[in-house]
Amino acid sequence: MKYITILVLFIFTINSTAQKTLNIVNNTGLTIQATDIVSRTTANSYPELHSKSSVFNILPFTTYKMVNTASLTRFPYNSTVSTPTIPTWQSISSTGAVTYLPANTAWLGGANQSFYYFRFTVNNIIYYIGNGFNPNPYPTFITGAGFTAQYTVLGTPGAPIYNILIQ
Repeated sequence: MKYITILVLFIFTINSTAQKTLNIVNNTGLTIQATDIVSRTTANSYPELHSKSSVFNILPFTTYKMVNTASLTRFPYNSTVSTPTIPTWQSISSTGAVTYLPANTAWLGGANQSFYYFRFTVNNIIYYIGNGFNPNPYPTFITGAGFTAQYTVLGTPGAPIYNILIQ
């Protein structure tokens, strides 16, 4: 009984501290150029939010991490633990209208947003990996020149941990 109580407390602690997190793990000797991180509403509709105004490199054998330290349930647009941070997000409506939002403003609408897809380049070739849900045309597993990439999600529905492993 003692072990069951400890196990229940351990699981409760993990779930109560879980936050919407995005991990992009580069376990290759290649430099990954991150050209767009995209989120959509949990209903897979608009608005879409894009990071494409902030292009950055994920160096070999490093991880780029976005964590929402201020809320358990909002997408981590305003991640202060990320290096580099993404200061501006592009919001696209269903009509195609574009608005640029500071990260702290984008963060306010992040409760209904979830990971949609990641666009990146390796050796000047563009790749996409997505969450695999319709209408997303991007797969959860891809093979590129000298690497594979896989998308998985862990955590809870309210506080998922999105993972992209490139190896």
